[in-house]
Amino acid sequence: MNIRFGEVRKRRHGEGICLLALLIIFLVIGCAGPEDKRDQFYSQALDYFEQGRFQEASLELRNAVKIDSQFAKGYALLGQCYMQMAEWRQAYANLNRAVELDPSLTTVQAILGLFLLRANQMDEAENKVQKALEQDPDNIDARLLQAVLHAMREETGKAEAGLEDIIAENPQSETAYLLLAQIREGSGWMVLRQGLQEVPQSRILRMRLIETLIANGQIDEAEEHFKVLLEQFPQAPELHLKYIEFLRQAGRVRDAIQVAEQLIARQPQIASYRLRLAGFYLDLQETEQAKAVLEKGIEILEDPFQLQIGLGDLKKRQGELQIAEHLYREAAEQGKTPDRRSEARLRLAQLFLVQNKLDRAAAEIEVLRQEDPGNIQASAIMGLIYLRQNMPEDAITELRQVVKERPDLRYSFTALAQAHFQNQEPLNAVEVLKQAIDYDPDYALARENLANYFIGHQKWDQAEEHLKILIEQQPEKLEYQVALGDSYLRQGGIDQAMEIYEQIIDRHPDFMPAANNLAYIMAEKGEDLERARKLAEKAAENGDAHALDTLGWVHYKQGNTELALKYLLEAKEKAADNESITKHLKAVRQ
Repeated sequence: MNIRFGEVRKRRHGEGICLLALLIIFLVIGCAGPEDKRDQFYSQALDYFEQGRFQEASLELRNAVKIDSQFAKGYALLGQCYMQMAEWRQAYANLNRAVELDPSLTTVQAILGLFLLRANQMDEAENKVQKALEQDPDNIDARLLQAVLHAMREETGKAEAGLEDIIAENPQSETAYLLLAQIREGSGWMVLRQGLQEVPQSRILRMRLIETLIANGQIDEAEEHFKVLLEQFPQAPELHLKYIEFLRQAGRVRDAIQVAEQLIARQPQIASYRLRLAGFYLDLQETEQAKAVLEKGIEILEDPFQLQIGLGDLKKRQGELQIAEHLYREAAEQGKTPDRRSEARLRLAQLFLVQNKLDRAAAEIEVLRQEDPGNIQASAIMGLIYLRQNMPEDAITELRQVVKERPDLRYSFTALAQAHFQNQEPLNAVEVLKQAIDYDPDYALARENLANYFIGHQKWDQAEEHLKILIEQQPEKLEYQVALGDSYLRQGGIDQAMEIYEQIIDRHPDFMPAANNLAYIMAEKGEDLERARKLAEKAAENGDAHALDTLGWVHYKQGNTELALKYLLEAKEKAADNESITKHLKAVRQ
């Protein structure tokens, strides 16, 4: 992302006053030192970055920060690479790490303010803003941050005025356009178009416009802007990959396959094109074609590492675990860099974890850590291993570090919460789940766990709050609606529960849980027992024990003792310890 600073530096493509350029100047100062290998990676990354080769730059920077985990400017530039590639979560994590290590990076504070504004995280964003303003209240970055602060305080007029002033003074300030577009929401696309008139080579503005157009359903126009990007940056594989993914998401998988094949014909040594093509074939359930794409690449590429991993993943998916293990092992032994060997070892550990071969999984992590002791994904897997081994304190030690350093590994939050529950620390578990939702409000699994905890502890208001959010986020997931109905039912809100079940059945008449619950309530109330019987029969078609229990109970309420006993005995055979079934059988037999 070519973030604009207040100082002037002309770039090769005439992009004008570039905020990122000043960042690079700032970061280069003081490069010399004892960490020669780290600085070699960093210097190479700078070269790649200036050439627009962001994927390659990110690989060099990951190596640099692996050598020196306190390397603030490495994390800062890595975050910029991810922004250029529109990998927003990774960008935020690395930029945030940079300012944790060096709070004086006011430019990075400004970028984080934009992220936090988008995520609506007011308190944390205001803290970032104030820190940067304390560093330097007069420069253009501070003015951008001040606009962020106004926007968060809902002082929209002040925010817009400040940003318009910056644009008037510096019409190539990409950050100002991005912020103004974010504030204006519905008309943000107009701001982005204005920015592109001034900075036509801006990848970040055009990518944001593409995202906005897609969100508004303007697919054809989004595709036209994709084509412009590809003409401007024909040697940027990540943009080609985003384009073919765009085609896939638009339902044009065959078109995506055709474009991927053309890319492979032009640049046969780029493994990521083959991986994506194989993925498209898998989308179409054409497994043999996917396998052939990967095997052909392994045969002809000088460096087939990524394809070995991809084919291993395919074999794992197909249940051919021994072949998957062989491919991962081969990749681990042939990997040319520590990063690659670590990736293959992680795959092996995950493979063994899936098979519950915990000792073998742990052994792979031990080998990995000998070469790559700071690998955070290794900590995540060890945390899961310790959980399976019922060693919650060790799991907590591993997973705390993961949550701190890689919050984008969202499953680590729920795993850490599980470890706290296992260690009889429910309040700590709840706090971790809340942190997960603060980090990513769309993380459904964390919210599910919170809702279940609150239901179990009869904290109905909190449970309902989370269930309603889940329903809003994923209205197609009927289980959340049933859970909300169950919550009302357990509180005695029978009418509220029935209303929810009725709404579900109106739209999805074959959804068993809603039909079963509604039938049971009707039986208990003695209302419309004939309809209750039909609902229960529908629910019991698959032989579910709870539905058979309901069907038996409806027959009992209708006076059909023989049929009631028949279905309740079937239910008892499937769920011998179920208290409700036992209670109903006792009532029928009396």
